Amino acid sequence: MLMNSRRGLTLLVLGLLATCTSGCSNPGDKLVKQQIALNNEIAAEMEKVTDKASAQVSGSAISAIIEKYKADSEAWSALPAEAQTAAKAAHQAEYDQAIARLEQARRKYAAIMRWQ
Repeated sequence: MLMNSRRGLTLLVLGLLATCTSGCSNPGDKLVKQQIALNNEIAAEMEKVTDKASAQVSGSAISAIIEKYKADSEAWSALPAEAQTAAKAAHQAEYDQAIARLEQARRKYAAIMRWQ
C-alpha cells in the first residue's frame, strides 16, 4: 500500500512539474505564437486569391483576422518590456518565417490585383 501511494505521489509531482514547465512560461510566448499563427492565416488567405472575386472572399476573412490581431496587439502592449523581449527572442525564427511568407503572399496578391 505504501509503495502505491509513493508511486502515485511521484507521478502526481512529475505531472505537475511537466504542466508547469510547459504552461508556466512567459505570458508573451502565447501572444507571439498567436501573432505568428495570424500572420500565417492572412498569408494563406492571400495565397488563395486568383482574381477580384476571390479577393473579395479572402478580403472578408482577412478583415476578421486583422481584428483578432488588433486585440492581441493591445494585450501585447500591456506586457512588461522584459516579457516582450523574452518572447520575441524565443520565437524570432518562427516569426521571421511567417513575415516572409506574408510578404511573398502580399506581393502575389498585389500583382494579381494590379492586372485585374
